[in-house]
Amino acid sequence: MIEFAPLTEMFDILSRPLLQALINGLWQGMAVFGLVWLGLRAGGRLSATTRHAVWLISLMLIGFLPLLDLTAGARRVAKEPASSGNVETISGGDEAVMSGGFSSKLSERITEHRSISNRSRSRGKADSYLSQELSQPARRVTMAESARAIPRDSLSGAPAITVSDAERAGDVRGEWVIEGLGGRMPVLFILLWLTVSLLMSMRIARSYLAIHRLRQGFVRASTGDSKRVAGLAEAMGIGRRVNLFFSDEVPMPMTIGTLWPLIVLPKELAESLSHAEFDSIMAHELAHIKRFDYLTNLLQRLVQAGLFFHPAVWLIGRYLSIERELACDDWAVKTCEPRRYASCLTKLVELLRESKPLAAATGILFGKHVINMEGRNDSQSQS
Repeated sequence: MIEFAPLTEMFDILSRPLLQALINGLWQGMAVFGLVWLGLRAGGRLSATTRHAVWLISLMLIGFLPLLDLTAGARRVAKEPASSGNVETISGGDEAVMSGGFSSKLSERITEHRSISNRSRSRGKADSYLSQELSQPARRVTMAESARAIPRDSLSGAPAITVSDAERAGDVRGEWVIEGLGGRMPVLFILLWLTVSLLMSMRIARSYLAIHRLRQGFVRASTGDSKRVAGLAEAMGIGRRVNLFFSDEVPMPMTIGTLWPLIVLPKELAESLSHAEFDSIMAHELAHIKRFDYLTNLLQRLVQAGLFFHPAVWLIGRYLSIERELACDDWAVKTCEPRRYASCLTKLVELLRESKPLAAATGILFGKHVINMEGRNDSQSQS
């Protein structure tokens, strides 16, 4: 028969350092966000590609901070010097455990939890015995009778605990355990964190499954359009083959995949574009493929699922989404003429404004960026 008590005790012990690592990552991540934000502000005019790279590295660092904290804590425990006094003896049927490493420390703490529970049960039996004795009619008891009434086995069977030298010097768990949270509170917080992270991960998986189902209804583009996309991809230095599809199910142009990427255009939009406008939109989508944005966006969403409670993660995610699109605008402007690209985005906004308000708002943002860049380029050429 499987015993779940050791697993429960182990989860209870591991939940405390894990929760402490998440809390430490909270303030450490906010510090990283503040330093990066100040650095970018003081750095002057940087390209959108550079800003996106800096924010992406910052997000990955924040995602690894809890793991680094846990690893550092485990190394501190494992490096504790072992001595002859570092033996914890429990006389309740449990063997002595040597504190030579992290696994032995975990065993010691599980054994300690068991000894505490055994003492609690022994104390409960003593209280029950005392209450029964108190309920009896009062009578005079001699000292000899009192001595004979105490069983010697109960004294010898009491759990004898020898405190290790390391714990006498100062318990290392004091660096990990969260002050003010006792009982099962750390376990409840960790269970809540795992539940929400799992639900958000399932949401990510469901979105990719939905894209996979949509691919069954994609219509391959004509040979002429496919050749135009292949020519633009070659001009932008993309060595991977890029396929073009049309669909009535997608609200706006999008790219799917990393190793075998494809571009999907709304069928209604594709039929209304001129060749110049078609090239402008393709240049933007090809920039996503060149920059591996499909993969970095997945990494961003995974970090947000694991650290959903972290304000810095969501703030950086917002910056990443903006800088990613602006960087693709910069690539498109290098390939196409800025005025033509701006007019193309304006037409895209007009086509999607009524039925796709979110896509229209996105197009306004990126079109404004391109128009501002165009104005700067014109002013520099006139001067």
